[in-house]
Amino acid sequence: MTSQFSSESYEVYRSAGDFQWLHDVLQDNCPERAVPPLRTTISLDATVSEYQRFLSRLVAHKTLRTEQSFIVFLTGTIEVRNEPINIILL
Repeated sequence: MTSQFSSESYEVYRSAGDFQWLHDVLQDNCPERAVPPLRTTISLDATVSEYQRFLSRLVAHKTLRTEQSFIVFLTGTIEVRNEPINIILL
């Protein structure tokens, strides 16, 4: 199986808006798929847990895990949205 990633590891920083962007793009690009919900939480710990749950469900999904927008979100490719995503690659 060929990897869709050009590196073994990436370090990217994501904001709440980045997660919302990913959720919205997946819903728009994959209307026939059940995109996991992205619930709003109050505490920082709950927010981190929610993001981990959301990403875990995407990785487990046979189709959504191969969506280009998800790959971009994970790897930090620039200029996918109207404004650049700030990233740090190691």
